[in-house]
Parts: sequence; C-alpha cells; structure tokens
Amino acid sequence: MVAGSLQGVASRAEQKAVTELLRTSQAYVRRVVADASATSLRDVKRALTLMTWFAEHIVYKEAKVQRQYGYQSAKKKREVSEFASPMVLGLAFTYYFRLSDAAERAGYWDALRFDSQISFSLDWSSDGLRAIGWNRMRTHGWFEKTLSSIQVCAY
Repeated sequence: MVAGSLQGVASRAEQKAVTELLRTSQAYVRRVVADASATSLRDVKRALTLMTWFAEHIVYKEAKVQRQYGYQSAKKKREVSEFASPMVLGLAFTYYFRLSDAAERAGYWDALRFDSQISFSLDWSSDGLRAIGWNRMRTHGWFEKTLSSIQVCAY
C-alpha cells in the first residue's frame, strides 16, 4: 500500500521508513486511546493521501516554479530530504492532532523516535536513511520543530 501510494514522491528508503512510522502511529494511538478499533487502514490511506498531496502541491510545486522561473531559493541546502515535511504533515493531520492533550502529543513524537513498548524496528542509522538525512529525525524535538516551522510558513 505504501509503495503504491508514494511511488514517484518518495524514495524506496523513505517508503520503508514511512511503513514503520505508520505502524508505530497506529500502535501508539491504539495504546493511548485504549481501544483496538481507534485506528484502521482508512487512517493509513488518509496519511498516505495527505503525504502525497502535500508533496505534490507544496514541496514539488515550489521546486517546479523555481525551475520554471529560474528562481533560486536563498535557503541553505536541505539537511533532510524534501519528503520529510509532507511526511510530518500527513502523520500530524492523521494521528497527532487527534490526540487530546499535550502529554499524549509529545508522547506520539517520542514513540516515532523510539518506543520499546511498541517494538519499533526502524533503523534510523541505516545507510539509506542517513544518506537522505532522516537519521536527524531521531533527534529530540525534530518532529515538533518541523511541524512548527511548517505552521509558521503557512501564515
């Protein structure tokens, strides 16, 4: 499901990582809500649809406009792949914002970084993820900072 939905917008390494992040998201929400039916494959599909939409309509559209008009962004070289922001937005809209309090929300990002209670199996230091900068995501505060910076840009 992930590979088919993200084909053309995310690399193979990103697709594998998203699979694990979705699995962890599902498990975390089910644990916090204490209800096995709190999440479903519809949530997975929604997250993938949002990731693809954000990638195609925000990130890649900006790059296309820059190429078309010869505009070069003054931003420094990206430390993490362009797909990181659409991925964070897709996860946030599907899982993060449904959590009712700040502790649950903070716990969500911590679970994505590493949560032994969910038997997390994403290897953040693998060559594939390190090459595209995703190993930085494991840094405490990275998800929160990325979501915050996206929200600031939207205003």
